[in-house]
Amino acid sequence: MIKKRIICLSLGLFLGFLYGWGQQSSVLSGLKSKKLKILEVTAISDSSLPENVVVEIPVSISLHGNGDIFVCDGKAADVKRFDAAGKFLGTIGRKGQGPGEFFAPSMVHVSENYLVVWDRSTRKLSLLTRAGRFLKALPFAQAREGYPTQIRSLSDGKFVIETERVNYQDERYPQECLICLHSSQMEFIKTLYARPVFRFKPIYDPGYAEVHQPYNPRVYWDVTPGGKVVIGFSDKYEIEIHDPEKGKLQTLSGNYVPVKVTEDDKEEYFSAMNVSFVTKDGQRTTKKGAPAYIINNTLFPRYKPAFNSLRADSEGNIWVHTYRESREEEKRTFDAFSDRGEYIGKIEILPPGEYPRSGTTIRDGCFWKIESDKDGMNKITKYKIS
Repeated sequence: MIKKRIICLSLGLFLGFLYGWGQQSSVLSGLKSKKLKILEVTAISDSSLPENVVVEIPVSISLHGNGDIFVCDGKAADVKRFDAAGKFLGTIGRKGQGPGEFFAPSMVHVSENYLVVWDRSTRKLSLLTRAGRFLKALPFAQAREGYPTQIRSLSDGKFVIETERVNYQDERYPQECLICLHSSQMEFIKTLYARPVFRFKPIYDPGYAEVHQPYNPRVYWDVTPGGKVVIGFSDKYEIEIHDPEKGKLQTLSGNYVPVKVTEDDKEEYFSAMNVSFVTKDGQRTTKKGAPAYIINNTLFPRYKPAFNSLRADSEGNIWVHTYRESREEEKRTFDAFSDRGEYIGKIEILPPGEYPRSGTTIRDGCFWKIESDKDGMNKITKYKIS
């Protein structure tokens, strides 16, 4: 049997963060030159998987404290589990709409004791044991509650869940980002943060579509091991530190030079699109470039937002990826703040490495992200500092 997909865990970027909120990072304090280098070593490949196991379209990953890796496979509609060494341990769930089944899962998160899976098709958040035993499902009504876009767990077992609610009557800010605290059994406790955003514009001609709005400010957030919630709205270079019980504790500010949205940025954005449609004779085809209805309903701001990524490492230090005038500099640099809110400096990743904006998890000195190789094959990459 020849497998069509590969999982590839590579060792390459992130830090030896071993402690909780309130301690200075030994790695960051030792980076006097503020430069990092990345190595890549394959840990799991096609040949290491059982013959009957294929990871088709990995859409989300999450790691447990013991190193186990949970991979949400959107096409196979299940969650595949691997140990820290990359050994395949089994599959959780299967395609379906019953208890413990998934139809189109798009997000997985594992806490100390539980596994949470969001199914965008059935609009249900399923709570399972870490071993995969189904416990309960929470349906979401999009108009009233929105839908989950990010999940993190706290050290006390509670969950922090981001949802996005759409207001179809508001043309300028049709979405509202909500970051809410939930119990370990997923019961709602309270809203920690709310902010209107303009992520997409709903249109109805030539048919209903959600037109993405690039370079508009977003909410980015993460949770520290000590239980603090770090939240940044990229309209300004300000980042808030919240205690889930006490509220906002501190606001950090960064210096940045606003970067203009250029005509080249717009052309690059539209040219990268591929639109799939069905012709009159029933054939599905793909056309490169953005159609007129997308171009006419895309509203570019004059300036790019302050940043486009935020995460907290396992010592509570905050990593912020900002837009910069130089695209090459932007690919390889990010700002770092200490756990006490002090600006550490601009960190440079040496070529050929780049800052992994879309990564999902930082754990035990490593960083994981879903990528595609040059042949378009899906892979999960694990980075570590050399």
